[in-house]
Parts: sequence; C-alpha cells; structure tokens
Amino acid sequence: MINWDDYRVLLAIQRSTSLRAAAKSLGVNHSTVQRRCTTINQKYASKLIEQTGASYRLSELGLALSETAEKLESLILEDERLYAASQIELAGEIKLSLPPPFLQFLLLDDINGFRREHPGIKLTVQSSFKLADLNLSEAHVVIRVSNHPAEHLVGHRLFPIGVNYYANQDYLNNTARRDLQWITAQVGPEHNAWIADSPYPEAPCHLSIDDITARHQAAASGHGMIRGANYIASHFPDLVPLHKASDTPFQDVWVLTHPDFIGLPRIKRLIQALVSALKQKRQVIEGNI
Repeated sequence: MINWDDYRVLLAIQRSTSLRAAAKSLGVNHSTVQRRCTTINQKYASKLIEQTGASYRLSELGLALSETAEKLESLILEDERLYAASQIELAGEIKLSLPPPFLQFLLLDDINGFRREHPGIKLTVQSSFKLADLNLSEAHVVIRVSNHPAEHLVGHRLFPIGVNYYANQDYLNNTARRDLQWITAQVGPEHNAWIADSPYPEAPCHLSIDDITARHQAAASGHGMIRGANYIASHFPDLVPLHKASDTPFQDVWVLTHPDFIGLPRIKRLIQALVSALKQKRQVIEGNI
C-alpha cells in the first residue's frame, strides 16, 4: 500500500467499534467510509477489510498492514510536533486539556484572561476526564491529577488536592446515624475502601453518581454524604465537613506538555500562566493538609 488515505481507513476500522465511529474519527460520513472500504478491497489482491452483517473488521493481512500504518502515523505526528515547535512567535494554536471541575471552579477566569492578553494565540480548551494523548497531538498542554503521570511528559508537579467528608448540615441533624448513607462514584467495596476511614464506616452506599460535580450537588441537596474535593465543596455553601473529619491529600496536580513542545514560547507562556494561577489557589485546593 502506498496511499496514506488507505492506511488511515485501516487504522480507523481497527480502532473503532462501529463504522459510524470510524467515520467520525476520519471526519467523513458513514457512507463515505463504506465506499472507501469497498474501493480498498477492490484495489488489492486480498481483502483487507471484512464485513459481517453491519460489522467491519480487518482481515489478517489488513491487521499486518495496520502495523505499518501505525508506524507511518507516528512519523507524521512527530513531523507535525517538530513543525509546531519551530514556530517561535507568541501566536498559533494551543490545545489545552483539563478536568471539567478545574475549568468550572478554578481556572475559567484565568484562561479567559490569558486569551485576552495573547490575542494571537488560538486557544482551544478540552474540558474532559478523558486523558488526551499528547503523542497523538490531541492536546499541547494538559492538567492532570495523578500520582504517576506518563514519565516522558515534562512540566510542573504542584501540590496535592485535599479531600474531606462532606454532607448537608440539615441532613446530618435530621438523620439518625443508622440511616446515614454515602454517595459514591462507583458501587462496590473495592472502589470505596476509603469509607472504612471515615467518621461513618458502617454507613452503606445507596447512590452512585459518576459525575464529581453532581455528587457534590447531591450531597449539598441533602441526599447523602460524600468524599469530596475541597476546592469543589467550597462552592457549595450547604456542604459542611463531617464531625472530626480532617482534610487529607488525594493526588498531585500536574501541568504537563510533550518534550517536543516545551521549547515553544506560546506553550511556555500558557504553562507559566496556569502554574501561577493554580499556586494562587493553593489554599482552596489543598485545604488544611
């Protein structure tokens, strides 16, 4: 195969769970990918893409060629990163990826201030818990909460997020101890070992909410107790720490980029701005650790 577009189709089929997902990753519609698959199979002596009902998958030969495609993709992305790093002006694109609560509760004003200060920089903010892949240039700068980020990334390790146990005061006052219940991210003791160290280790989990902000809202509304982040809980006046509960460290905050981007002035400037803004908010993020 010598056509990069054909390789891209193979990679999209390999990495996607459906033809529609493959089409989305390629930025085309479903019928276009269908036609491309047919054309690829007609161009080569052996079928590279097999269809079973509505499902598409790579043949054995297609899988072998997809390995070549991944190597080519890696080289192309490396070229793109190096080209971006060669642009020395404080202008151009920056893709920033960070967890939604960091944008909502900590950095929205600071990011907007950075945008106003640097009108030549086109800043795209990806607010998601999905980890952007810097090797694939899905982002140029990321804020991560982790004790073990990818070792090849470079940047700043700041300080840990402080967590505590919270509930609505009326809920605590009006609920018998035997009726107190936890709101957690996932159900199951393997996910909630921290309950054993809480002021109410005997209380069960009756509600699971995967969205961290919604958990805080549910607790503030009197639906149960949570282990919450101090910087989020501070935005909910109805949340109070449980009696005899103290702030404890959770995981560290990092501001990171790919080594190919660290020399780029606009990337440096954004990292400096984010680090400065987060350090100014250290007390609300850490609490009284």
